[in-house]
Amino acid sequence: MKTLLTLEVEYDPTVTNPEGLAAAMDRLMETACSTPGILDDYANPMIGPFFVATPAIDSVAAGPQRVVVNVYGGVVQDVFCSDPHARAAIVDWGTESRDPCENGIVEVQTEDGGKLLAYVADYPTQPWKNLPDTDIEKALVAAKLAEDWLAPSRPEQYSPPQATRRYILYDFDAGDLATTTVYDSYPEAADDASELDNVIVVPLVFEKEAGDVAELQSAQPVPYHLTIDGPQFRAQRELLLKLQGLAGGGIPYSPARGELERLEGLIELTDGIADQAHDNYAIDCLLDVGEGPCACEKPW
Repeated sequence: MKTLLTLEVEYDPTVTNPEGLAAAMDRLMETACSTPGILDDYANPMIGPFFVATPAIDSVAAGPQRVVVNVYGGVVQDVFCSDPHARAAIVDWGTESRDPCENGIVEVQTEDGGKLLAYVADYPTQPWKNLPDTDIEKALVAAKLAEDWLAPSRPEQYSPPQATRRYILYDFDAGDLATTTVYDSYPEAADDASELDNVIVVPLVFEKEAGDVAELQSAQPVPYHLTIDGPQFRAQRELLLKLQGLAGGGIPYSPARGELERLEGLIELTDGIADQAHDNYAIDCLLDVGEGPCACEKPW
């Protein structure tokens, strides 16, 4: 069984950073756990590496959630929430011209014994992914709030440098690396370290620039939901192999009956993947308007 524990740390940002603290906590935990019998009473659980918790796109995650309220002419126009489960309510005291019997109008008793009317109602919220490419985004950029407020909706453009980790084994006796292997995860490194004497796992932290964040995200495996017709997809793959062979031999292609529909189906499939990549993971692989070839330019 696994569990996830969180740790809150106060630190001086002029001296260190969250990733540096995570590396320091790794070393602290390794030193503490090297004491014989220290976790015997807890069945010697395996403790993984420390990671810095960061908000995910349109999901409830560690860190502050964000709400942007768009007001025009004293009237709320839009409410954008980074938490898709968040709800919003409007309490409007400007009810001078409203009918007290109107739905949503309530009477509130004030501390001085008076009475006030207010309009109260649920207000629909919009997902954070709808914020980019709006005048609201431009206003936040002009106010120099882009990095704090827009990173969840467009991380490839606004996120600060991020970091990734690799692990190596260090031999205290030799004063050198125990192996030239670089591990992608702490458990892998710890497994090999347990087979050697006087060896510790050392984390390496590499920063990724903001422009590389999309590349880092696209390299991570993420789920996509697709509806696949087995026989049709098999026929589409056979058509692609046929086109590959024709192109390799420089042979012109004239579509047989039904092949054009199969190609259109493959285009729809890639469009569906691109839509999910954009909407769910902020990976920009959508075609711009007019980017695709017109019908007269297609080879069939």
